[in-house]
Amino acid sequence: MIEEVTDPMSALMAATHFSEAVEIEMRKCDFNKSADLCRDIRLWWEAEDSSGQTAAKRFFNRDLMRSLLLSHVNFGKFPSPTMHVAGWPWQLWEALISHIDAKTQLYFLCHGGSYNVRAFSSLIGETYFSELSLHDKTGCGTVSAEEFGRFIRTATEQLQVRLDPNR
Repeated sequence: MIEEVTDPMSALMAATHFSEAVEIEMRKCDFNKSADLCRDIRLWWEAEDSSGQTAAKRFFNRDLMRSLLLSHVNFGKFPSPTMHVAGWPWQLWEALISHIDAKTQLYFLCHGGSYNVRAFSSLIGETYFSELSLHDKTGCGTVSAEEFGRFIRTATEQLQVRLDPNR
């Protein structure tokens, strides 16, 4: 089913794949680990995308996903995971953990202990790395450590010019 999806970023497809009905069918077939994954992803998604949830419920649902992700790694084992952590691409695994932790920490930083979950966006980071890839001379979409310093300098200079009211 995944291979035939024309739009892998479709929210409707994700809602279908990780629905409670799918979880129930998985449990009927005795695929309990898969059903748990389905449930954890659905509840995490709801914590991120549904309105009207309490902060405690959002935290609990995010923590289920975080616990699932962390249950598959042993930080005391050498060598550490390289490309994948229990089948998850390490970049995705790391980004999900960071995302959940950052949103959890925001509750303690915001006055009143609450914030608009939609206000927290990855757009800034996406824009930053989009700009970074534009400055890539190799065409690989990344910059070397040597080029990174030059990129930061250029980005800072451009930002100062853009923000200068007398330019």
